[in-house]
Amino acid sequence: MNRQRKVIGTSFIIIFLFVAAMLTAMSVSYAKFQQSVLASTNSNSIAVLAQQHGETQAAVLRMTKYQDLKSQVKTKITDTDFFYETSVSAETNYSDKIKQRIVTINIYYKNEPTPRFSLPIAMLSKTNDASGCEIRTGTNSVSLQAVGSYKYLTVIASSKFSPSDSSWSGSATFTVSAAGTNLGTVSTSTYTQKAGSKGHYWGTTENVVNMHTFARTINAGDTVSASLTSSSRHSGSTVTVILSN
Repeated sequence: MNRQRKVIGTSFIIIFLFVAAMLTAMSVSYAKFQQSVLASTNSNSIAVLAQQHGETQAAVLRMTKYQDLKSQVKTKITDTDFFYETSVSAETNYSDKIKQRIVTINIYYKNEPTPRFSLPIAMLSKTNDASGCEIRTGTNSVSLQAVGSYKYLTVIASSKFSPSDSSWSGSATFTVSAAGTNLGTVSTSTYTQKAGSKGHYWGTTENVVNMHTFARTINAGDTVSASLTSSSRHSGSTVTVILSN
């Protein structure tokens, strides 16, 4: 009888230990499962927030002028653990008259080296049709940044000169450039000769107009200018730049 009790007792202990081991293993597995679920949930939450920040930056980007597009280094998003950066591709032809750049928005979380979210956006240049043009006028100089693409650049200078009580001449020269390249000059000039006996004088202020058209491809975003670079007896000029096809 005692032996039988010992066997039963031993069996009970073995079963107890086996059940305890199983429960321990199940507890460890459950804890790991919980950690995995929490980590996955947290990762998904970060991914969703990263996407939301990416869409917000995309909305801001779409309001940016094509000619103002530029790459942006990694920048912290205020009051968050996220950072954003943008990279701008080289310009390509979307069509005969429209240019395209691909801007990629990357959203980073904390110090992670790879982005949690990336979004490429195609940005297209605004362009004028064949009958369109851009016109800008200034005093002595004028500069503009082309919105569209054009084939011709025309400069018109209307100059006013100050007379002298003698034979005199006046001139004004304007240097024309596009995208940092000097295209040439446009000049205005006048000459007055005094005649007659001593004491005779005529001195009506002279106004002179001149213009020149340069055959030059102007792309969207190019800076075009015409500036006064030299003059003589020059009072002032109205300078007009016309971009056309």
